[in-house]
Amino acid sequence: MSQTPSGQPGDKAGNSLEEQSALLEQLFNNAPLPIQRCSIEGQILRANQASEEVFGYTCEEMRGRFVDDLFAAPDTYDEAVKNTRDVLEGKTVFFEGRRRRKNGEAIYVKGTAFPIVLKGVQIGTYSIYTDQTAVKAAEIRLSQSEERYRSLVDDIPAMICAFDDRGILSFVNREFCTFFSLPAENLLGTSLLRFIPPEHHPAIVSHLISLSETKPVITTEIPTLPPGSAPRWHRWTVRLVSERENGRRLFRAAGQDITDSRLVQTTLAENLAAMERTFSEAIEVLASATDAKDPYTAEHQRRVARLSAAMAEQLGYDSAFIRGVEQAAMVHDIGKIEIPGEILSKPGRLSPLEFELIKGHSRAGAKILEKIHLPWPLHTIVAQHHERLDGSGYPDGLSGRQILPEARIIAVADIVEAMSSYRPYRPALGIGAALDEILRLRAEALDEDCVDCCVSLFLKKGYSLDG
Repeated sequence: MSQTPSGQPGDKAGNSLEEQSALLEQLFNNAPLPIQRCSIEGQILRANQASEEVFGYTCEEMRGRFVDDLFAAPDTYDEAVKNTRDVLEGKTVFFEGRRRRKNGEAIYVKGTAFPIVLKGVQIGTYSIYTDQTAVKAAEIRLSQSEERYRSLVDDIPAMICAFDDRGILSFVNREFCTFFSLPAENLLGTSLLRFIPPEHHPAIVSHLISLSETKPVITTEIPTLPPGSAPRWHRWTVRLVSERENGRRLFRAAGQDITDSRLVQTTLAENLAAMERTFSEAIEVLASATDAKDPYTAEHQRRVARLSAAMAEQLGYDSAFIRGVEQAAMVHDIGKIEIPGEILSKPGRLSPLEFELIKGHSRAGAKILEKIHLPWPLHTIVAQHHERLDGSGYPDGLSGRQILPEARIIAVADIVEAMSSYRPYRPALGIGAALDEILRLRAEALDEDCVDCCVSLFLKKGYSLDG
């Protein structure tokens, strides 16, 4: 009795072929991508489960149908037929485009089709697809979003650009192109710095270096040089966006032309400066008007003005306040021009009536000055320079916070200068006596900060009434 030996080479070859066939069959059926095998004429012979899921047809419905009649969308039919013809002629084709499902729904696919060759003869084709519908939809949404962003940026009435740390432009909007009278293609890839005067380059570089994640934005004003035009001033807001892999830092900037507003500001500043010069000259004229009446009063006012300005500065007031208190002090005794000269220069003690006339100079000075309109209350300061914190002063017996800070400063400076200087009715008492007097009146009649400041100027800062 004969027996077929097991494990003969022929049996092994047969088993191996069956295993390979089974493996390929399982791969074909279970592959996650749609796969179809077509005949040499382009009819579908087999389709896997994934093809059913993607295209909506059953395998039976697909079998025997020309592949492009079944799947190609009307707008991609001709291209699909050409691809199929190329594959049937032995070429491998990579394709992408719109296809359709059984229910007419459009999908977007990418795929590969290649010939099946057996012993040198093509016997059919394979087509493998990937469904890119979701990816394509996302790309469309991104493109639409970018287009909306581009439209928005182009419609903004400001110059928008993006550039790297070398100043090389990578984006410009319509307003930017319009301002520099150049199309985008002539701007992209070129340096933004060519539109900025060279002397401003170091400042621009310094600004860019200073930006970081903790301080990503800076606003600066710089001149620009549009081709064929006079220099213009722009206000730019620059933001650090990110850093590339090659280490380049990326920036986005928005700029506006502020040349006209700067011109207005400059003109306004010049006009204000001219007005202040005019006011100062007017104050000087008024101050000098007392020279003919009483030379002692004129010099007294000038010295009180210098001391008042020094005190205001020492107290930490700004330049506008210092200028105001100095000009008020320059004319604080202007009202004395209404007092008879013989009383002003009387060598002896004044009678009660004469003293009342002298006291009237504060209100008289305020009346002279009240029609001069300044950013500070000049006439009110002059009216109050003899008022005292405890209400013992004149002409209105004001007290405490009713008295302006400028008037408090002048009150101290007035006493110090008057007591330190010669008068027709007495010799100079000296700075020591003057400082003792304001210290005696400190916190009751005179502002304590003003007194302390004045004493410090003379004893610690070396201030002198003689300049």
